[in-house]
Amino acid sequence: MTGRRARTAWLVLLPLLPDAAVAQERPTVTAVPVDDAAVTIDGRLAEPAWAEAAFVEGFVQRQPREGAPASEPTRFAVLRGERALYFGIECLDAEPDGIVARRGRLDQGMQSDMVSIDLDTRGDGSTAFHFEVTAGGGRLDGVRRADGSVDTAWDGRWEAEVTRHARGWTVELALPLSTLRFAGDGDEAALQVRRKLMRRQETDVWAPMPRASTSEIVHYGRLTGLSGLPEPWPLELTPYDLRGFVYRSAPDPDTVAWGFEPRWELGLDATLRLGSSLVLTAAVNPDFGQLEADQLVLNLSTIETRYPEKRPFFLADREIFATTLELFHTRRIGAVADPPELPDGWRLERRPGEARIWEALKLCGAPAPGWTLGAVSALTGEETVATLGPRGERVERPAAPLSHFGVLRLRYDFGGDNAVGLLATAVHRVEPEAWPDDLCPDGRTPRDGRCHADAYVAAVDGNFRTDDGTWSGAAQAALTARVGGPSRLLADGTSLDAGDLGWAAAAWVAKGGKPWRARLEADATSAEAWYNDLGYQSRGNSARLSARAGWWTDEIGGPVQTLQARAEAWDRVNFDGRLVWHRYGVESDVLFDGNNWLEARLFYDPAAWDDRELRDGAVLRRPGRAGLGLSGSTDYRYPVTLDLWSQFRFGIETWDAYVEATLAFKPADTVTLELAPSLEFAAGLPARVTVTEEADERRYLLGDLETSSVGFTLRATWTLTTRLAVQGYAQLFLAAADYGPFREHRAPAGARPQIEPSDLTVAADPGDNPDFSRAAVNASLVLRWEYLPGSTLYLVYTHQQAPPEVEGAGRLDASALRDAPWTEMLLLKTSYGWN
Repeated sequence: MTGRRARTAWLVLLPLLPDAAVAQERPTVTAVPVDDAAVTIDGRLAEPAWAEAAFVEGFVQRQPREGAPASEPTRFAVLRGERALYFGIECLDAEPDGIVARRGRLDQGMQSDMVSIDLDTRGDGSTAFHFEVTAGGGRLDGVRRADGSVDTAWDGRWEAEVTRHARGWTVELALPLSTLRFAGDGDEAALQVRRKLMRRQETDVWAPMPRASTSEIVHYGRLTGLSGLPEPWPLELTPYDLRGFVYRSAPDPDTVAWGFEPRWELGLDATLRLGSSLVLTAAVNPDFGQLEADQLVLNLSTIETRYPEKRPFFLADREIFATTLELFHTRRIGAVADPPELPDGWRLERRPGEARIWEALKLCGAPAPGWTLGAVSALTGEETVATLGPRGERVERPAAPLSHFGVLRLRYDFGGDNAVGLLATAVHRVEPEAWPDDLCPDGRTPRDGRCHADAYVAAVDGNFRTDDGTWSGAAQAALTARVGGPSRLLADGTSLDAGDLGWAAAAWVAKGGKPWRARLEADATSAEAWYNDLGYQSRGNSARLSARAGWWTDEIGGPVQTLQARAEAWDRVNFDGRLVWHRYGVESDVLFDGNNWLEARLFYDPAAWDDRELRDGAVLRRPGRAGLGLSGSTDYRYPVTLDLWSQFRFGIETWDAYVEATLAFKPADTVTLELAPSLEFAAGLPARVTVTEEADERRYLLGDLETSSVGFTLRATWTLTTRLAVQGYAQLFLAAADYGPFREHRAPAGARPQIEPSDLTVAADPGDNPDFSRAAVNASLVLRWEYLPGSTLYLVYTHQQAPPEVEGAGRLDASALRDAPWTEMLLLKTSYGWN
């Protein structure tokens, strides 16, 4: 089915969408056959093969003057060998001393003169492989999405070298066929080549792309001459060896383990190509010790903090599994288990760590033209912790059971980013025959010998995009099922029981282009829906509708490159009919010459019901609040730059503020320093302290909560060569919470009251002060050396210090770090890529 027929099918549901503009003639370049041995990747383009190649020109500006001829000439050619595609790009420059040639570690986005290649080898129009090289030799790769954004999570094996000369600079790239996944035996692929001149903030492209379009891959040019490409060697093996030790300076108040603990582990990553576009990846005992620690935050809300994925195995091909509902959140696999609840008098020997991933398999690619397949299978081991009893007895207690996680994704692409798909997930738990003391890790009582439920999700989805990218949209519907395990009480008072079925649905449609833009979104999740075992679900038992409309232009002139203004409205209602969130807002942002950017937001959140704070189904009235936000960034061409995001809200006797900034220093082309402070303060909203049953009454005790947190994050990168870099990271985090004055509300036992602020009466001090303060430090130093393509050595040092909360102290205080125990780790990890 063609892209036009797919669009027509969508227009049956959306009859008001206009027909797409007629596609313009796309530029074409032909790959010239060459012997791989005739090309040396040195950036010079001195081989005879390049002299005989057909170089193409004709670059035009996309920014700042869309469609105008490029200010400096650029030309490129493509060669095709038996092992790789080769790109040679010449970037001439009349002012070579003005070239900004910065170099960073792999995948570190650098503000520098650069060239990039985007290659859609799958032919689906929705994604393209992205390869970027700076004039200083820095490299970045990823997956370009249809909307123009780049996901740098994907890492491929490829080479690039740069040479500077009196007329500008040249770059030479080798993209192995094993890295590129060609769908079928077609003769062509969609291609875009772009160049950025940093000093002029100019971006030039080979295939013209309107800036107003919300889809860029449909505008790419054509790379032909690809028929008959040989199948690459099917097998790649990357074994690793990890050695080192962990040192704990002293036991903390909840554990007794301390001292040195050696580490020595072996693991293997394997890749098997099943044809040109289907890849099976396996990881046995994977280790991710070289990755940066998660950002520390203070979260006293009822919404779980969502941490990003950083592990390479799960980052690769994640765009295949991305859908409107986040049914597959890879951080669930191998997550750190919570310490188990213990009987009185028992203590942990050490806290549980990340669940060991014994094996993980992933099958991704295109089994047939138009079809995309994605499958993931991962097995995590049982996580146990040693506990010590009051008489010195030692008992191993499960913190998390042996678990299997499975995902299956199937999608059919009609072309032009129009597709329909299926997604299914399953989580199975293998639990011990008996739980110590008949107590589940989270404190519940086992049901039929089980403490955890198996979970299943099945979903259908679809997305569309018109040929000119003006209109786009997506929709998804899912069913959830829960099997086994004890009941689970959710924050809104819903009890999830074994056998419960639930549903969730979401959809959006958007209009891009200029000058008018709009977006409409809707989602709904039933009370019994639960896909958090392998997905990310912020809440259920509600429906949301949001609308945004605005005006966008790039024709203001003067120092203004683009200007947009928009208005928005949001509503969320639970299935009891109560409005639980509402917002009206207006915002505007402007992009100036030099990439200086400024955004301002004004909004009002009317009074609404909070159906999750009290955790038992009772609802609490929240006052209305007005707010404003300011964000901006400065010109990246300068050695010191600033990014800022801030928001302030004010209501009756309540306020909150959040400010986050990143100050970047570039003292040299190979050195980057970033200081990122963050401040957050809130006061005035009543928060749950306890809910207790007293005779025939239920007593809700609340305290007016005042919270504060301060974070300082430092990142430093020194890139010694294009393959050798040192990266440092450190975060100091302080947080505190102060409850009071205290107020209460009494209701009949079993009732689910609606509590207005006026219903709360003054309560006595609860005795046990719920105030607390926290302090923590995370730091790491990583040396990364890619001594061969695909082969890497890491030397990793980490330091962690997180003393227990100081109870009864509701103020920021770093003094607890002075005498707190710490944990240090030193690791040497070596991997070798063989293919």
